[in-house]
Amino acid sequence: MNPKELVKTALTELFVNKDPAALKYFLGDKYIQHDPRGSGGADELVSVVLANTKSYRPYRYLRDGDHVVVHIRHEWNDRVEVYFSIIRVENGKLAEHWSVFEPEILEGAAHHEPQAPAGGKAPGANLEGLGQLDGPTEITDLNKTEANREFAKKFMDDILLNRRLDKIGEYLSDTDYTEHDYHVKSRGMGGVKRFADTIPFWKVTKCHRLFVEGNYFFIQCEGEVAAGVEGLVLDANNIQESARRFFSEGNKVEKVGNILEGENIHGGIGVAGVHVSGLAGENTLTGEENIRGIEERHPLGEMKMAKCAFGDLYRIENGRIVEHWDTCELIPAESKNQNGLF
Repeated sequence: MNPKELVKTALTELFVNKDPAALKYFLGDKYIQHDPRGSGGADELVSVVLANTKSYRPYRYLRDGDHVVVHIRHEWNDRVEVYFSIIRVENGKLAEHWSVFEPEILEGAAHHEPQAPAGGKAPGANLEGLGQLDGPTEITDLNKTEANREFAKKFMDDILLNRRLDKIGEYLSDTDYTEHDYHVKSRGMGGVKRFADTIPFWKVTKCHRLFVEGNYFFIQCEGEVAAGVEGLVLDANNIQESARRFFSEGNKVEKVGNILEGENIHGGIGVAGVHVSGLAGENTLTGEENIRGIEERHPLGEMKMAKCAFGDLYRIENGRIVEHWDTCELIPAESKNQNGLF
C-alpha cells in the first residue's frame, strides 16, 4: 500500500471499526505524537481516543511523499470537532502525527453533510450556506503538482507571511471563490475583497509545512488570532460597541451592520459588519492608505491576539485559488508530550 492507502485503511480500522488490534499492526514502535492533548501511547489511544469516539468521518486525503493530510469530522462523546491530521508514514507504519483542531460550529444543529440542503442555508453554515467540510473531495491535475507547489510557495511568502495585499489578485480568483471559514461574514463579494476582510483577525509568523497533491495544497502555520475568534462566532454587540468607540474619535462610519444577519456586510470590513467611508467599495485594495486602513484602523485592532496554529487547505483551478477550508487552534500552555505542536 502507498502512504495514502495505508492511512485510509489504518484510520478506518482504528476509528470506524474501533479495532484495538489494529494499533499493533499500524502504529510504529517509535510513534511521535505532536497533539498536545495526547502522549502518543497505544494504551491511551485505546482507553481514551477509541473509547470516547462516537463517529469518525474523513472527508479528504492529500498525499505528498510520505506525508498524508486528512480532513476529518470527529464526534466524541462530549463534543464534535473538525480538524486536519498530518500523518507521516515510515516503513509501512504510522510514525508521526500533527493536528489542528477546532470545534464544529453549531447554529441550532450541526451541519456536516457534503452539500447544504436545497433551498436554504444549512444549520451551522456560514452566510453562503457552506459548512466547514462541504465541497469537492476529488484530487485532479496530478500532472500540475509541482507547478502548484511553486504557486503555493509564492502565495505563502507574498500573502501569508508578508501580507502583500496588492498581490492578492495574483493568487485568488475574484470571480469564482468559495470560502468555508465560518468567521468570514461576507456575501456577494469576490475572493480578493473577502480575503482582505479577514486580515485584522490573524497574523502568520511562520509556515512549518506545505503539502501539495494535484489541485490541492495544505499549509500548517504558526501565528496569532484575535482573541475570541478561534472556534467561536464573534459577538456582534461587542464588535459594534468597539466600532462606535473607535469611530467616535473622529472617523466617519456610514453604517454598523448586524454581524449575524449580514445585511450590511458588503464592500467594506465585512467580517465586523462595518461599512467605513473611504475604506470600502471598489477601492478596498487600491492605495496604500486603504490597505493600511484595513490593517491598522479596524475597530478590532485593539483586540488581544492569542498564539495559535493554522491549518489551511486550498483548491486551485485555472491558476488561481478557488476554494478554502481552514481550522484554527489556540496553542495551550501545557502539553502531554514533549514533542512540540509543530
